[in-house]
Amino acid sequence: MSTSSINVNGTKLLNERDLDELALTALVARWERVERSQIGKLLEYLEATDEFTLLAYLVRQAARGAWSRRKPSPSASRLFRILRDLAQRFNNEVTRKDALRRALGYLKWFYESWELNRNVLNNLSRKYANLGVNINSVMQDPRQRAPNGFAKEYLEALLGL
Repeated sequence: MSTSSINVNGTKLLNERDLDELALTALVARWERVERSQIGKLLEYLEATDEFTLLAYLVRQAARGAWSRRKPSPSASRLFRILRDLAQRFNNEVTRKDALRRALGYLKWFYESWELNRNVLNNLSRKYANLGVNINSVMQDPRQRAPNGFAKEYLEALLGL
């Protein structure tokens, strides 16, 4: 998967590993039954505030059970790590905010694409089991990173490929 379209003014905002992590986070959020509006609220918060306030808001929502009924929430933990790492990657505030905006946009797309094929988790579990990876274990442990190429595999599984 080429991420050349995720460049702005010659600055690479997101790389393939970021997309892998965002796709897995979206899958985990679906598994946790995170409401779609929670992702939209993060995008709104980002536009109105800075990245620290965005991260604090995410933690607050997760602590209140508004993000997910599951505590601690693996998807909130994953998303916190992704957004924190992205924010630390860029010195320029405009570039930093643009990277966070794009990350949340991809998260939203990956999350909403679930409607194409609700069997995606079973499809991915079988595919990764053949590779010796227990995707269910990876999903439940936010310290484990997404497998390389997961975003591509997720999109293909959504389309039944």
